Amino acid sequence: MKGGRLKRGVSLAVGAVCVLLGSAGIFIPLLPTTPFLLLAAWLFMRNSPTWHAWLMNQRWLSVYIVDYQQGLGLPLRVKIRMLILLWLTMTFTALAFVYSWWLRAVLYGIAVAVTVHILCLKTREKK
Repeated sequence: MKGGRLKRGVSLAVGAVCVLLGSAGIFIPLLPTTPFLLLAAWLFMRNSPTWHAWLMNQRWLSVYIVDYQQGLGLPLRVKIRMLILLWLTMTFTALAFVYSWWLRAVLYGIAVAVTVHILCLKTREKK
């Protein structure tokens, strides 16, 4: 019985951390939003129907989970905003804080990979 409570507690704590990281990822381009929220939803679904229901009823968070699960894609406007923010943030970070050419190359490599991923997602009409 004790091991089950510990496992549930750890799962809920990890889920809560995932919600925080996913929420931060909405504003920080390099921090992925959807994977953290998907993991949180899975952990909550398995360990706490109450927390799962709470997450799925969050206006700003549940849309990432539901849209991804249903393969709905992103509106063109959202894609454009994401890409602009991504490249502005990466360029600012690379020029203001990174002095090594190879670290700048890594940052730009990540930006290219994220750009390709975003462009490969289905584009949908506004809801």
